[in-house]
Amino acid sequence: MYSIIWFERFGSELKRMFVNRIVSSVCWSIITWIIFVQIPEMIRYFSEPFSTKFCFVHLLLKNTLITQVIIFFDVVNIVRYLLIFWLKDPFQFQDDFWYLFANIWVITFSVTSQFIYLYLPGCQPLNYFICSGQYHPPCLATIPQKPNYSTPVLQLFSVVSHIFVTTRIQLHKRKQNQNQINIEKRNLTDYVTTISNVTVMCVLTLFLVLFNRVQPEKAKDFPNYLIIYGCHMFVPFLAVLSISSMYYVRQPKLRETIYKELVEWFGPSSSDT
Repeated sequence: MYSIIWFERFGSELKRMFVNRIVSSVCWSIITWIIFVQIPEMIRYFSEPFSTKFCFVHLLLKNTLITQVIIFFDVVNIVRYLLIFWLKDPFQFQDDFWYLFANIWVITFSVTSQFIYLYLPGCQPLNYFICSGQYHPPCLATIPQKPNYSTPVLQLFSVVSHIFVTTRIQLHKRKQNQNQINIEKRNLTDYVTTISNVTVMCVLTLFLVLFNRVQPEKAKDFPNYLIIYGCHMFVPFLAVLSISSMYYVRQPKLRETIYKELVEWFGPSSSDT
């Protein structure tokens, strides 16, 4: 993930484009996830339960980063559409301003929406009980589990918009002018990467649906514990690997640049030879 960030910042002599900079924001979100969400989640499996305040913040950060990544992918999708079909001169797009605006808006919306969801009355999701080690059986009997409406709505919008934009761009390619061709060639995200990212997010959503259907008192039953272990230990890493690998597969310049840098960093120095 950091190699993609580095390539977008230093590995290209071209102007830093809005779409590619948003891809860097996605990578930063995933790195934040690994450090502040994934590592504590794995530590919890061989440690004492965490405090309820820590678990609230941990779950807030977890939901916020998921929401951020989904919206960042949607922003990339929408801006690609605008650059091709609406802007007469894409090279005059104010990348710096809109990049800052998009990051502020996405982060603010993600934090606010997920804080409201977790703070409202209702039974907290299963992750909260696993983290804190505290579960009160009357919770689900008297108070229904709180639905997180923002995530499925965003997922539905993401799938529909990505299908529409990808299809529209592919049909329009035969009529593209030279500026539009150059814009697409300079993007880290193409239609295959877009479809792959949406597919990964849909698979993640499916696992989250299965995870949230597990009743806390039945978490140790088969196959519930396999679903929980999978969602905590394997699915996040497979998702990160799939997203990062697709950028490497689809971008020869990225592969060549990173390989060259690695050879220079770890290869024999001139004095050794």
